[in-house]
Amino acid sequence: MLGFRDRIKRHQNSQCPRISAATLKKRIGAVQAIMSFAHQERWIPENVAARIKISGYLSAGGGRRSFQDGELRVLFGAPLFCEPGGWRSRRGAVTDRTLAWLFLLGLTSGARLEEVGQARLDDIKRDGDILYIDVDDREFLGAPTPAGEIQKNLKNNSSRRLIPIHKYLTDLGLERYLASLRNLGITRLFPDLQPDKLMRHTKEASRRANRYIRRFVSTDERLVFHSLRHRFKDEGRAERVQDSVLDRLCGHTPMSTGGRYGDGINLKFLKSELDRLMFASVPWRELATIWARIDWDKEHTAPN
Repeated sequence: MLGFRDRIKRHQNSQCPRISAATLKKRIGAVQAIMSFAHQERWIPENVAARIKISGYLSAGGGRRSFQDGELRVLFGAPLFCEPGGWRSRRGAVTDRTLAWLFLLGLTSGARLEEVGQARLDDIKRDGDILYIDVDDREFLGAPTPAGEIQKNLKNNSSRRLIPIHKYLTDLGLERYLASLRNLGITRLFPDLQPDKLMRHTKEASRRANRYIRRFVSTDERLVFHSLRHRFKDEGRAERVQDSVLDRLCGHTPMSTGGRYGDGINLKFLKSELDRLMFASVPWRELATIWARIDWDKEHTAPN
């Protein structure tokens, strides 16, 4: 049996596909976490894994950047949004209608892709005239679920939150979309997103979204679906929205000690602050006119 260094040497010039630096960092990070705990418990004299460096890995979000105004204009002026009559269903993959809503939610809510991709219809709730998403992992915590429901995943405790729906999405007909799903007895917000072995619903959606960005917007690999989340924060700062509000909307842990006290921020206030974000590069009025003609019942009964 070859030793570790001999295995590396043997495959050093291999032409086989290699995992990305980010994936390698994630895998090595798991080992580093175990070694760190063992060191803290004084089971080992030092954490030798802490000094491992991953060539090509950019930390602290250095591998991504925010969408610029012109790039947003190009993205939301692309056929996926302006020509819904050309939407096609994809067997066993991600439908165009789902991809379009994911982009729109990603820009206007600050939510992570998996947070909205795994949502159930009953996670979309109303408080008076405010429509919002209740981001939670109650299935994972053991609450009763309908037969066949899949567990949900959240990144951390701060991810559990209420996210108001931006006025632009109601203008585009989100409530008509939801009503059509309910009338058909569908229980998930995006029923075509199927979980993988790790119970993640959006792996293929992420790939499709990033391919779409490459095709229509930019070949810059730093520009990905998650860049919409960066843009959301940029929009908030430009409108002088408080960092505590942006953190609450995005599910980020407050930086200050005082920010960790209390039961959150009033939903009505969150909604008013969210609707201040205009995302002016997106042709909202034109899209609302186009999307008003979509027959959601027909879209949902089209063969997948």
